[in-house]
Amino acid sequence: MPYKDPEKERERTRLKSHRDVLTGKSRERKRKWRVGHPAEYKASQAAYRKTESGKESVRRNNRKQTLRRWGWTVEMYDSVFASQSGLCAICRKPVEGTMQADHEHISPPKPRGLLCNQCNLGLGQFSDDPKTLEEAASYLRRHGKV
Repeated sequence: MPYKDPEKERERTRLKSHRDVLTGKSRERKRKWRVGHPAEYKASQAAYRKTESGKESVRRNNRKQTLRRWGWTVEMYDSVFASQSGLCAICRKPVEGTMQADHEHISPPKPRGLLCNQCNLGLGQFSDDPKTLEEAASYLRRHGKV
């Protein structure tokens, strides 16, 4: 996903191409090799993914990409996790495993907080509509649930 700031994107592209030139590698040369040697490329990628560093790299990149899709960065996630003390922002219960990165469903997505899976699914079922959630709370109160 490109940077939102076009200037940063240009700088990133410039640095990447500069690094390729300095190391004697060109993206085009690498691409041609991959196209000309699909079996060897696939085997080398599979072998790398089986290594511990390869598995960790894949996990880290997947997490980074997923968070970025929702408008978060890994640093933001870690910061909010620490500020919430590892508790869900709605039910305030401790969460086992990974918390859900809640966000406003606009473009670009705007981060809100970290939720447990149940609270995240609940918000989604009510389409993030406060009026509908208030009606649901009122319904529960009328039927003896406080």
